[in-house]
Amino acid sequence: MGEPVIELKGIRNRFGASVVHEHVDLTVYRGEILGIIGASGSGKTVLLRTMALLQRPVAGQVRLFGCDALHLPPEDERRLRLRLGFMFQNGALFSGLTVFENVRFPLAEHARLPADLCREIVMLKIRLAGLAAEDAGKYPRQLSGGMVKRAALARTLVLDPVVLFLDEPTAGLDPVTAGAFDALVVELKSLLDLTVVMVTHDLDTLWRATDRVAFLADRRVVALAPVGELARRPPHPAVAAYFAGRRGGEGAWKPR
Repeated sequence: MGEPVIELKGIRNRFGASVVHEHVDLTVYRGEILGIIGASGSGKTVLLRTMALLQRPVAGQVRLFGCDALHLPPEDERRLRLRLGFMFQNGALFSGLTVFENVRFPLAEHARLPADLCREIVMLKIRLAGLAAEDAGKYPRQLSGGMVKRAALARTLVLDPVVLFLDEPTAGLDPVTAGAFDALVVELKSLLDLTVVMVTHDLDTLWRATDRVAFLADRRVVALAPVGELARRPPHPAVAAYFAGRRGGEGAWKPR
């Protein structure tokens, strides 16, 4: 493994009387694509948000790039957050802004750049996300589901994050479009030297894109391994159930 980029130790997340995570330990290494999976209600997105500093845990430690991320001065925390990119499940595009304006939004908020340079950066990210130049002038309502995901990805990349967090990136996409998006994530990971953490329910995505998979059950990470290892030798009943039955029977998760 490479150097640790994210280290979670003893994480506890709670909403009222409901404890979502208890004593979660997890390390993400530079350059890997880590998938987070588990049954509904296991707290996958909550854990993703905890890693991205969008959800503060009740207890435990979050270390990012070797720093104690939960106890930084405000200015240091702001700089740290700029190294993280988060793509929300539904894309979270502003409906009244064009693709270009959506992608430019975080750049205009966090960087003071000449207009020409700003435009060049935005168009580069739009192309990197697999959209055509003419798509920049379209509004979200004019985009297909796959194009919305790519526009959201372009906006996530515009500040050149080091770590990319993806929440259900292929949800709602047909298999062909989902496969193309998975391939894009793998390509961008190598091209931009990214570390990627994604929550997904798509077993094909796990096989195509991830290096390792963390399985959440019983309020903690009960398994951490490449998807093939988890599927062949499930180390926990919840993992066995996940890869059995309808999912496994259909063969959707078998490697190509």
